[in-house]
Amino acid sequence: MLSGGKSLTDRPGVDGAARACLDKAREYESYVVGLLRDLIAIPSVSCNEGKLADRVISECRSLGIPARRDRCGSVIATLGGGPFRVVYDAHMDTVGPGDAAVWSFDPFKGKVEDGRVFGRGACDNKGALAAMIAGLRIASELGLAQDGAWQLDLVGVVEEEVAEGWAIGDAIGSGEVSPDCVVLGECTDLGIARGHRGRCEFGIETLGTACHGSSPWRGHNAIYDMAAWAKAIEALGADLPRHAFLGPASVAVTRIHAASGSPNVVPERCSAVVDWRTLPGDAASDLTRLLIATAGGAGAKAPDVRLVEYSQPSYTGLRKSAPKEYPAWEVPAEHCFVTALSSAVRLITGSEPVIGKWEFSTDGVMTMGRLGIPTIGFGPGRERFAHTVEDQVDIPGMVKAAAVYAILPGMLAAAAG
Repeated sequence: MLSGGKSLTDRPGVDGAARACLDKAREYESYVVGLLRDLIAIPSVSCNEGKLADRVISECRSLGIPARRDRCGSVIATLGGGPFRVVYDAHMDTVGPGDAAVWSFDPFKGKVEDGRVFGRGACDNKGALAAMIAGLRIASELGLAQDGAWQLDLVGVVEEEVAEGWAIGDAIGSGEVSPDCVVLGECTDLGIARGHRGRCEFGIETLGTACHGSSPWRGHNAIYDMAAWAKAIEALGADLPRHAFLGPASVAVTRIHAASGSPNVVPERCSAVVDWRTLPGDAASDLTRLLIATAGGAGAKAPDVRLVEYSQPSYTGLRKSAPKEYPAWEVPAEHCFVTALSSAVRLITGSEPVIGKWEFSTDGVMTMGRLGIPTIGFGPGRERFAHTVEDQVDIPGMVKAAAVYAILPGMLAAAAG
């Protein structure tokens, strides 16, 4: 409730709250930029997020917002205590920087230039994390949670880049958070994402017969079988189905490895990774059978296909096993939470948001795909910069995102009735 306040459920109150949130967000531009630069400066490749988690907890507590760490290592900061529960999900981990020589700037310095912040994770997903923290600060200072209608849990999740959905699923399954709605902070350029394709990650292998490289006719080269199989998988991609909203399924061989005792030994084993982007109704078991049939058509001998299991320990030491099968999902365009988010974005930006989907995969595979919790996406930054050496987020977008994140819980609670 704003001072002298009217309920966020009536229009004058909403308009006034939106203006107040945007004014505060503009006032805190240097704060959100500085915070993002701090987050970028702490490397947090998957399974190594501990120092970043410490920084996020410290920041939230300094703002008077209680924050804790769950068993996975994710950070949970809570504002309000009402019956309608919202989770803001922004992952703390990033992919690695790769070869530093191909970057035109230091990926961990948080360069500020031309109204943008550059660095590893700026776009995916630290820009949203910084904006969400700023949003909590704004909502707290303006007293927006005082009407007792909602509770907001900001979850800075771990290991999303390597096992999307696992950490937020554990937080929900263990009762750490109990959302009625999930807002994913993945980059949408201030548009709205309401779904994306799923994915399965397969490990495939061919088996040959090793022999000396000087007489390859004495053995059977597993690489050649894998090469034929890979080409057959490429051809398979041309006939995959298309979904009216999510787009086409796709399949790609993304890694190949052959091990032999020496460079002059014909290898008996060759392995590869297959990234299959799936549509609603696709099951790993059906895709496994299709991959095996494709191998047979390519003449590959003794093909093996398995769904990859993720098993890296968290930085907290937690061990787990999670199959890399992630379902496609979508929330209807007319869903009340999509409408509420659209209204919030329109109030803050003055423009109608573009409503679409992500090409990549997110924690929505768990929250909506498996658990059926209504999930919507909104964040600063553009998807095309994610995982690139031009990783960046625009500062005006972060400021507006912070204002949306501040006003949104009340509007979602009102939409839920």
